[in-house]
Amino acid sequence: NSDEAILAAALLKRLADVLFTVRGDARRASDLLAAAQKKAPEAGLGAALARLLGQQYRWKEASHALETHLAHFPEDSGAALMYEQAKNYARKP
Repeated sequence: NSDEAILAAALLKRLADVLFTVRGDARRASDLLAAAQKKAPEAGLGAALARLLGQQYRWKEASHALETHLAHFPEDSGAALMYEQAKNYARKP
């Protein structure tokens, strides 16, 4: 059920926030958000995931997260700008 998936995604977002804030563990936090986005892309976690991935210089994954996010939230101009930036960084050697 979509409502349950969105609720689970919200809980994973909170856990990811704690992992990142308390432990500074961007890798585990982004792994949690990636799982949440995969399960419930309509939960709108793509931009938050992309920010975490960007902090780790994982630009290709960040651009993919934003692409998925924009498929569900095409009006998100901030995510669209982030997407263009992430694509540019992903192209750099």
